[in-house]
Amino acid sequence: MNYLFNLNDFYLKLNKINRKESKLEDHLINLDKELFITIGKLPQVHYKKAIKIKQKIKKKNIQSLDQRDLYIFPDKVKKDIISLQREYINVLNEKENLKQEYILQLQHEIAMLKINCKDDFFLNGLLFSLDESTIQEIVKFIKNERLSGKSRRKISKTLKNYMNRATMKPSPFSTFVMNSIYFNNITFTDLLKQDLSLDNKIHVYLNEMIIQDIISLLSGDYELINQLYIKINPTMIESENYYKFYNNKKSYYREAEIKLQKNIKIEVIINFIKDLAANNVKVSKLINIICNSRYSKMFETQKSVFNLILRLVNIGLLETNLNISQMDFHALEKIVKLLNSVSISKYDKLASHLNHIYENLVKINDSKLNIEKTLKYKNSIYNDIKVIALNYNLENLLKIKYKNLLYENYTDPSIISNDNLNNIDLRVEDFDSISKLYKIFDNNLVSQIEYREFFKDKFDIREKVRLVDFFAEITKIKANDKMRLISGCRDLQQILRIRKEFCDFLKENLLSEKDIEIPDDLLNRIWKKAPKIVKLKTNYGVYFQFDEELIINSIAPGYGRHFSRYLTDLSEDDKIKVKKAILDFNDALRIKGKSVYADIGTTLGFNINKHELIYDDVIRYPNSYVNPIKNSIDLSNLYVKYDAKRQSLKVINSDDTEIKIVPLGFQFYRAAPNLYKFLSILSNTQGIRLSLWDVFFELQKEKEDIYHFPRIIYKNIVIERETWKIPLKEVRDRLSNSNFDNYAEMIKFFDKNNIPLNFFAKFFPQLDVFLNYRNKQLKNLEYSLTTTNFRKPQFYDLQSVLDFLNISNIIRKCKFSYFTIQECLPKKKKDKTIREYLIEINDE
Repeated sequence: MNYLFNLNDFYLKLNKINRKESKLEDHLINLDKELFITIGKLPQVHYKKAIKIKQKIKKKNIQSLDQRDLYIFPDKVKKDIISLQREYINVLNEKENLKQEYILQLQHEIAMLKINCKDDFFLNGLLFSLDESTIQEIVKFIKNERLSGKSRRKISKTLKNYMNRATMKPSPFSTFVMNSIYFNNITFTDLLKQDLSLDNKIHVYLNEMIIQDIISLLSGDYELINQLYIKINPTMIESENYYKFYNNKKSYYREAEIKLQKNIKIEVIINFIKDLAANNVKVSKLINIICNSRYSKMFETQKSVFNLILRLVNIGLLETNLNISQMDFHALEKIVKLLNSVSISKYDKLASHLNHIYENLVKINDSKLNIEKTLKYKNSIYNDIKVIALNYNLENLLKIKYKNLLYENYTDPSIISNDNLNNIDLRVEDFDSISKLYKIFDNNLVSQIEYREFFKDKFDIREKVRLVDFFAEITKIKANDKMRLISGCRDLQQILRIRKEFCDFLKENLLSEKDIEIPDDLLNRIWKKAPKIVKLKTNYGVYFQFDEELIINSIAPGYGRHFSRYLTDLSEDDKIKVKKAILDFNDALRIKGKSVYADIGTTLGFNINKHELIYDDVIRYPNSYVNPIKNSIDLSNLYVKYDAKRQSLKVINSDDTEIKIVPLGFQFYRAAPNLYKFLSILSNTQGIRLSLWDVFFELQKEKEDIYHFPRIIYKNIVIERETWKIPLKEVRDRLSNSNFDNYAEMIKFFDKNNIPLNFFAKFFPQLDVFLNYRNKQLKNLEYSLTTTNFRKPQFYDLQSVLDFLNISNIIRKCKFSYFTIQECLPKKKKDKTIREYLIEINDE
């Protein structure tokens, strides 16, 4: 973004005006005293007029005084008033000139937005991120069509916000940036954020929830009996008198434990499905076998068998599907093909609309990113979905938001060589040392310790417990009981002591105001004290950037999790290469013959969880069908066992083979359904997004004040950017006047406190679960973390008036006590591409 005014020049002028205003205040006070004495000596006939003049001056309305009315005062007083009026008008004029610079800058930014936002790649990202009315207004804005002043300002601020995201915020998940997979000797992979000028490589998909709702509609129809398949709920445990299982049929987020009384008809169906022993049983085949068996007399017709099956499906004991995997990126195409093959009249319109949707998706993916064409295709898809929802009574589809209709990956379709990485000094052993610090501060440990302590308290630690039984028990535990179990835990207390030791080190070194460098002896000392549960060996990723220094952004889940989502967009040959590399790399951590990796077989209805399968084994999830590469594992056949050597829980099968759960979906587990969250906690693949200064601040803050923290460095690697913690009230109180006055106040505030004018701001506080595990509000805070718009850092440059307006809006709305500012690192440079890399590493 080009800027008309020089902010230093603007600030110098502002300071000059402020100094003059300060002198004027002194003059006003002195003049007010002088007038008080003078008015007492005036003739009574002039008294009323003199009082009015004094009040105008006191209210700083001095510029409106008529000098002809000053005849009532002595010459000296008259001269003082005229002199003050002249000075005051000069200051007002200077301020108005500065205000005009501010207005011109705002107008210039808006004009530049109209030019920059014509980039088709940027517009494409907006199209998949915003609602229809906003998109329509953006098109009008770019075309210079008539918009109200309010709409124009709103659109300008929205565009600037998204432009910042597109150009400054590294993220492998954004529609505004491209991801590339790189190779180095077939074992090194990374994700790269590139600029917006690349070739068209977008991959747009229909919202996964739409596909699953349509499959659910078709999976209960007798007329489609030859296309239907059936499986037993993977959580089902059979006892002498009943079946116990978890039903999430209506919504993945409402799991209910159900006990269904046995009867002979249900047993016949269940036993025949078991006897067929297939990964996916065809319903028509099952019904034919039942009707030709010795149990046929129990059922009047094939339809009656189907109706009972359907009742068991609705209860959740059985699950029907169309033999279309939730991980199949061609699911829509297959549904259309299926409907066209059966010729059922009631589905003719459905087939027609779905085919139209499919054709429009093909056009979007094949188009050259013309915004008007893409908008036309998307609107057509939206209309088709609404018609389908009305015709077939699909309530979820009626509620779907326009901006959530389609989902986009922006991925290079082939593996690239690592030429861009040759100049980066990568020392994996340094990453490994840093990861130890991250693990000590990993909040996921609280849940893992909680599960372990509950298991030891509830069960015989020498025995294995069915996983679904353990899940049933741990979901019943009350908050007070959790607190009782964990508060006396030696591991938790030890971790807290280690954290405090590290924070004390930071506190001791804060006084120097220099970068704080972490010595090896400190890392080695605290790691040696860490409990075994912290030291579990794993595969993990490191997100980092490179400028003059190496900067770590976060520790990512490993095991190929953040790569699997993009594999489908690679060529087939490259897809095979990447999968092989991931498997070979992870084999180093596997105990051959004694452990297997297993994905969780569900998307939960979200595109972010849809991915290419990498591992041979898939854990079946209720109300989800995923076709595994080799083996499906029922949750009912898994067990939880305490591993005394590792002092942690592990998941095993009936043969005591360890099942290493690897949820390859992008689902943030704290926002997931209980069962998915439970399985994720039992895995060891959660990422660690950590701010050491957030943890330190929560532990050490003493009073409401502005806190400044330097960089934290390990060798040549920045692991924490320079940071400021600012009371929101401190800034909010400065935003009570006009936008120009507020802008001037904001610039003064940042300059006074030596805070850079371009930065990343974060408005949601870091949740240190270790410090707050007794806090009853923690669950609400965790929920807020998954729903708030404030949780992600956002880039701002206060030389931009639009950025100032955007951050001001958030400051006014935000209800937390503090917000965080971090230096922009790597430094913002003109025409420089912002890149972020991900490398996966195995623990030594």
